[in-house]
Amino acid sequence: MHRDLFRWLEIAVSLCIWVGFPVLLVMFFFKKFRVWVGIILVNISYLTGFACWVFSFIVTYRTLEDCEKKLPALSFRAERGISP
Repeated sequence: MHRDLFRWLEIAVSLCIWVGFPVLLVMFFFKKFRVWVGIILVNISYLTGFACWVFSFIVTYRTLEDCEKKLPALSFRAERGISP
């Protein structure tokens, strides 16, 4: 599941950067569109921030998962006597 989410977020951020910014740059030169450019830039920054947070969460989860497999004696479950 996280691979699908990772792929969709990667596509969304890429589209925002490679398509959105050049279009917004052209729109910025017209005074009546400047408010819209600001609103869209804020939304793009929220999307990019969310994508970075999800990417870091996935990397952290995978790292902890690997550590638990390699060092089962140090895992949280082993301390509590919980079986996987």
